[in-house]
Amino acid sequence: MSNELSNKQLRYIRRPNQMRTFYSVYHPNTLLTSRQCLFQQTEGCKKIKVNKGCLRRCDKRTSIINLKDNPYVVQKQKGSHNSIYSDLNTLNLDVLNDHRDLITDVFIDLRDIQTETKVFGSKLEIINAFQAELLRKGDDSSSGVTALIAPTRNQQYLKGI
Repeated sequence: MSNELSNKQLRYIRRPNQMRTFYSVYHPNTLLTSRQCLFQQTEGCKKIKVNKGCLRRCDKRTSIINLKDNPYVVQKQKGSHNSIYSDLNTLNLDVLNDHRDLITDVFIDLRDIQTETKVFGSKLEIINAFQAELLRKGDDSSSGVTALIAPTRNQQYLKGI
């Protein structure tokens, strides 16, 4: 299920009984993925064009500022294409309570993409906090996840795109 859907839009979706639906509750917000080298113009990579070794070996990170003075993260990990990420990761725990009957499985993306979101714990601690969150079932107690991961963004779910 797309993270671009708002809470209101998700209300209109019905899941057939035998169907599983997946939703990513935590991830770096990928804005663009490109085969073009984004570092030639941002960091001055000396290669004239992308070659076979770039995809396998290149591992770089930088940031750029948009017209509203918000930073974007440009990252190239070994074996992947160039990507631009939003400054904050997306965390949507509200969907777990709002659409429990619709969503059967959740994803959490714990890749080491260096955004402005800070992670205050090991990956095992974060996984355990998410598991506890899934077992809460509408309990209003505070979330251990938000104590380990902050700041995050969830605007698309609240107001749509």
